[in-house]
Amino acid sequence: MAFLKLPGELRNKIYAYLLFPSQEKLLIAFANKYRALAESCFQSPVFRLNRQIRAEAIAFLCANKQIHFQNAISALNFLRLVGEGGISNFKRISLTIDVFQSQLFLETGQYEFLQLLRKARNLKHFHLQVDVWKWGYGDEEPEAFASKAMDFVDSLEGGKLTWAVAPREGITAPISLVFGLRSILGEENMLRKRRNYHVED
Repeated sequence: MAFLKLPGELRNKIYAYLLFPSQEKLLIAFANKYRALAESCFQSPVFRLNRQIRAEAIAFLCANKQIHFQNAISALNFLRLVGEGGISNFKRISLTIDVFQSQLFLETGQYEFLQLLRKARNLKHFHLQVDVWKWGYGDEEPEAFASKAMDFVDSLEGGKLTWAVAPREGITAPISLVFGLRSILGEENMLRKRRNYHVED
């Protein structure tokens, strides 16, 4: 294919033009099935031209967009779909823990998610947001997951982790949860104001 004979720099400019040129951030939500991803962030025809172009486009997307996963299952499906070629190019990602599927994720997907994420050797910033309203009270699983996520980020050269507790209106974050996360993730890494899904450089 003539496209593949173009210089890599020029191909990247074409990918930049085709793949969400006006968006710095991508929100991945409601991706409980691969079809949801295919019909949203992977709907561009460039992903269906051939295997090499698809791999290059995925790598470009993961390297150049800040990606926020609105829930754990969407994150896991996205990582499975992009594979190591995409994961290894992640620079900035964030994850909101979602209660609607939290127990299923923690029972079946947490280990796979972290194993896949370990391939993100170029990751510079991982932000973890715990949604208090969804998690509810007395739930210790966020701390267990946070501890494993922190171990991963600590293994990265130059990587950092930030975190936030996102209470809903009229609902106060349980003190035990906040203190538990502080002890694991560090108070200095806590973002005290909910900042949507923005992750700074």
